[in-house]
Amino acid sequence: MIKAVFFDVDGTLTSLKDHKVPESTKEAISILKKKGIRCFMATGRHPLELEEIATRDISFDGYITTNGQICFDGKGEMIYSYPFEKTVREKLVKLFTNKTLPLLFIERDRMYHNFIDERVKHAYGLLGTSIPPVDIYKGDDIYQACTYIRHGDTSYRDVLPVGVKTMWWRNDAIDIISENGGKVAGIKAILQIFGIDRSETMAFGDAENDRDMLLYVDKAVAMGNGDPKIKALADYVTADVDADGIYKALQHFGLID
Repeated sequence: MIKAVFFDVDGTLTSLKDHKVPESTKEAISILKKKGIRCFMATGRHPLELEEIATRDISFDGYITTNGQICFDGKGEMIYSYPFEKTVREKLVKLFTNKTLPLLFIERDRMYHNFIDERVKHAYGLLGTSIPPVDIYKGDDIYQACTYIRHGDTSYRDVLPVGVKTMWWRNDAIDIISENGGKVAGIKAILQIFGIDRSETMAFGDAENDRDMLLYVDKAVAMGNGDPKIKALADYVTADVDADGIYKALQHFGLID
C-alpha cells in the first residue's frame, strides 16, 4: 500500500512549455492527501525558488530540495541537510574564484554566480525563473553547485574535485553535489521521520537527477516527456506532464479513481 509519493518539479509537476501545474495534477494531489497519502516535493530547486514557481500554491508534507541536500517539513522546519565537506568546498571555491567555469553556489539562504554569460541566460530561460545574481563567496556552507555546459561536453570532469557527483538538468547544465548526497538521502530522512517503509513509496520524475530516486522507491513513474534513459528504468511510463500524466499514472496504480 502506497503511503508516500515523491514528485520532481520541472517537467513533472510543472510544464516545460508554460511552467504551470496542470489542473489535473493539482486535483490528483488533493485526492491523495484526502486519502491520507503523504505528498512530498523532490527537486533540484533551492527553497528560495519555491515562491517563484507554480507549485507555491500546493501544500506538501515535506520538501526535498537542492537534490536532497536541504530538506524541510511542511511547516518549514529543516529536517535534514548535507553540505559539501571542507576539502571539496575549498576546491570548488578555487574554481569559483578563478572563474574556470560559470558556477552557481547554493547555500542555505543564498544563491549566487561567479559570472553570468549566455550559457547561464539560456539555461534560466528554459527554467522560467530569475537568474541568481553575481556575488562573492563569504565562507558559509555550500550545499550544491551548478555549471552550464552543453550536453556532451565532458571538459568539466577535468576540473571538478574528487568527492562530488554530477547530474544533468536539461541539456544545458549540471548540478554538482556531494558524492554521498542525492534525493534518496532526503527520502530516507523523511521516511524515518514519518514512519513510512520504503515498500510504501512511489515517485515521479523525468530527468537524470531523478534516476536514483526512481531506483529506490517501490513504484517508479517516468513522465512521457522524460529522458529515454529514465523511462527505461521506470515501472511505468505515463503521459506527458501536459497530457495529465500524473493523474493518469495514479489511476493506473489504483490510487485515484
